[in-house]
Amino acid sequence: MTESLPDEYLGNNFPWAFVVDLPDANYYLKYSGTKLWPMTKVRVNLRNYGQVQNGVPYQSTYYEQLWYYYHKSAGLRRYNQIAIPAQTSGAIIVCPGDGSADPLQRPLAISDTLVRLAADIALRNAATSLVLVPAEDYQFIVEGLAQYKFLPRSPAVPVQSIGIHLRAYPEGNDEYFYLQKQ
Repeated sequence: MTESLPDEYLGNNFPWAFVVDLPDANYYLKYSGTKLWPMTKVRVNLRNYGQVQNGVPYQSTYYEQLWYYYHKSAGLRRYNQIAIPAQTSGAIIVCPGDGSADPLQRPLAISDTLVRLAADIALRNAATSLVLVPAEDYQFIVEGLAQYKFLPRSPAVPVQSIGIHLRAYPEGNDEYFYLQKQ
């Protein structure tokens, strides 16, 4: 994955992890007269670390690909169903960007993807223990999560069933966000 977040850490702490990355999509739909450019592409892979501690390498499954035009979902292609056991908890890891995604679209696309994954995981009776995001995107992702009513825990506001533990890496902020009724 990255030097600051090795697979050994994930394999020792989680039975599975979703890995989210945003590959270069500057070429996609870039032609004269287009109204859907720039696009942001998000790839989601599921890594199963169930047997890593026994010396077996992790298994990676290409889960889905999402397309965004600014903060609007423009497309989804699901390649596989989620194969995570019920009553387990794993992680979601957002890979650092390579600089090709639009800097305004990137955190909004990540926020939307995180909410979608949190809901998919919860519907399978599993949980997300930790969401790791690059430190440079942290504050923008927090603002994007707020648009979906995922807010920091407040004693005055009731907590719903879905929560996101967001941590910046390599070092940085670490907060819990919960789906809240307004």
